[in-house]
Amino acid sequence: MGALGVLVDDVTGYTVIEGLIGSSWSVSTEIWLDVLAPLPATDALVARARLLHATNVSAFTEGWVRDSTGAMVVACRQRGRALAEDPTDLRPSSYELPGAAEDVSTLLGLRTLGADRTSLEVVPLLENPRHMLHGGVTMCAAEVTAVQSRLAAGVDLPTTSLHTAYTRGVPAGSTIEFRASTRHAGRTFWVTEVVGVVDDRITSVSTVSAQVL
Repeated sequence: MGALGVLVDDVTGYTVIEGLIGSSWSVSTEIWLDVLAPLPATDALVARARLLHATNVSAFTEGWVRDSTGAMVVACRQRGRALAEDPTDLRPSSYELPGAAEDVSTLLGLRTLGADRTSLEVVPLLENPRHMLHGGVTMCAAEVTAVQSRLAAGVDLPTTSLHTAYTRGVPAGSTIEFRASTRHAGRTFWVTEVVGVVDDRITSVSTVSAQVL
């Protein structure tokens, strides 16, 4: 499910930017993803969003992801904060698109440090236009780390909800570590908290819930 992070962040985030009053860019402060139905493995998915509220300081959007039949499979939301700068004229970092990857961890370059920890180097492929780690990549890595932690505990419940709060940006060239902690362990419902840490500072806090739909 975390693989939808970049798609959802972009769709809801650009809707935030469009709605902000007197600002041309934003930073994500919170993003929510909630799975409504099992995600297809090979089908095309379409994401859309709409503005619910905006001021000159922040905006709130909601969105949804549908499969090729039009059925809604994911609901999502984002709260974004206005930035004075406009990074759209920045020269993007150059990188080569990766070839086929066997899984999302390989695609991102996410390394396993133990049952409850992973790490990620912020390379150009993973950056947003401000040369920070893309918020959707943070969501994806956090969810993968939570799944890894659940599997290590012998639990194969699927992720059904993911909420990430962004506390500080992660600059290009940084190495971020994701640390998972089980907050609730049940046979039918499991909750994991995953914090992103750079240089002993928390950069994100994700709550990942798992249950049978």
